[in-house]
Amino acid sequence: MRTGVICEYAHDIKFTGVCELSYVPEVRYLNRIIEEWYKNGIEFAGIIHSHPAGKESLSVGDMNYAQLLFNCNPELEFAYFPIICGNRIIPFKIVKPDNKLEYVVEDVIIIEEID
Repeated sequence: MRTGVICEYAHDIKFTGVCELSYVPEVRYLNRIIEEWYKNGIEFAGIIHSHPAGKESLSVGDMNYAQLLFNCNPELEFAYFPIICGNRIIPFKIVKPDNKLEYVVEDVIIIEEID
């Protein structure tokens, strides 16, 4: 994210997955990408993932992973955790007022890339 705009995306091509209902990121691979982003002035903004149809809220596993993410990165003020569910994107944002994680659905504006 640069100047409030999510401007990069990394697909976790190294993901090996435990089963079709869980996502465990390939942390070493993604951390290398995030380090390159930081060198170019781009901040980590969050993790987008999919849920099965009808599961349109963050799961306990999602919140546990978010807690781990915030514990490992105490400077994080928020993280986006959007869910793709069917043909919808639910733009969740996790915040931590008083060091307790909460999530909200935040409005999103999609900007087409202009060359």
